[in-house]
Amino acid sequence: MKGLLSVIDERENANKRHFIALVSKLITLTREGKLEWIPCNRNSLPKTLHQVTSAFTTTYQSRTVLIYEELVRFDRDPINHRLLAALAASSGDGYKHVVIELINDDGLTLFRFPQFNINNSLLIEVQHQTSEVDDWMEALLNETSSIKSDLN
Repeated sequence: MKGLLSVIDERENANKRHFIALVSKLITLTREGKLEWIPCNRNSLPKTLHQVTSAFTTTYQSRTVLIYEELVRFDRDPINHRLLAALAASSGDGYKHVVIELINDDGLTLFRFPQFNINNSLLIEVQHQTSEVDDWMEALLNETSSIKSDLN
């Protein structure tokens, strides 16, 4: 017979896998162009205790998804100050983490996804899509190619 802690662990692992699969699906839909992300302007950035460095929204099946990165300064984080002091010595004055939320029409949080490393991967895909960096790099490479041709 399984113990209560074992059952709880199994449920937590199933929830983890579920959320990781959800974020993975958002990454796939973004790569395929089925999700169109829109950068938030300064006036519509999420209100947090920390500095928001970038934020984007998209709508899928009539739900608005917000993803943002915030810089958490060590002096404003109430968690384990000794650990944070050690991190501060090696990585500046704070750390960044990515938040994914479902929000309503007023921008209020309906649900916040748990923190996983894959959240960072989704943010990178979103930034890649919204920056149109591929077009810029292609233009730059073409410009570089024409410069090399002119030199020969």
